[in-house]
Amino acid sequence: MVGASNQVLDDMGLSVADIDLVVPHQANSRIIDAVGRKLFLTWNSHLVQWGDRITPLAISDIELPPCDETALELIAPYLTQQRRQLQSQIESVQQADLR
Repeated sequence: MVGASNQVLDDMGLSVADIDLVVPHQANSRIIDAVGRKLFLTWNSHLVQWGDRITPLAISDIELPPCDETALELIAPYLTQQRRQLQSQIESVQQADLR
């Protein structure tokens, strides 16, 4: 997974620092965590560029089902969960500091 991420970044002339958001597709959270520690973000082998349409690098042989939601709407529950977990961690650290 780390290799695939690095490969797509290299192919596009980008680095990990250029990535703002990654939406992982991996059922095993331990793998996501391990890759996140190595890349300082979670894994993804797709690059989405918002803005003007660009020429595709390749043609896909799959077809996605129709969807009325935007990508951000699809990941909103995950982002909310992550914010809650982070807030809980912050509160735990603050409570420990008060003791």
